[in-house]
Amino acid sequence: MFGRTNQNFHLPDDITVPVILIGPGTGVAPFIGFLDHRAEERRQQADATFGDMWLLYGCRHKEKDFLFR
Repeated sequence: MFGRTNQNFHLPDDITVPVILIGPGTGVAPFIGFLDHRAEERRQQADATFGDMWLLYGCRHKEKDFLFR
């Protein structure tokens, strides 16, 4: 196993920009990390204005979606 960094998968630098995160069936963990990161930024900058964040996840067929059943 080899680890590598990704320089393109990150939150925008501007905290006022709204963010929509889409995890279509798998790969939700990095997005949870983004939500946690933004929550920490909100805690540290309580007086700042932040854009909305939305996390959409799952599968369009409920009989095939096992993430949060």
